[in-house]
Amino acid sequence: MAGFRLYIKGMNPDSVKALITTRAICERYLFGESYLEIVDTLREPDRASEDGITNIPTLVKLWPSPVSRV
Repeated sequence: MAGFRLYIKGMNPDSVKALITTRAICERYLFGESYLEIVDTLREPDRASEDGITNIPTLVKLWPSPVSRV
């Protein structure tokens, strides 16, 4: 199982593309055995800065270790 966090900014075209692509990759290669948390920085603006995220969209692999950003 793998865990991811995707930071997006509303439903702008780049965010939508990142969301669709991430879900497709999880389904195709992880066979649905994944956890995906979506963080909308328009609704939670402090969350990205607290987590050190400067570019949107950003995908963070939470587990298995090590944590990494894409």
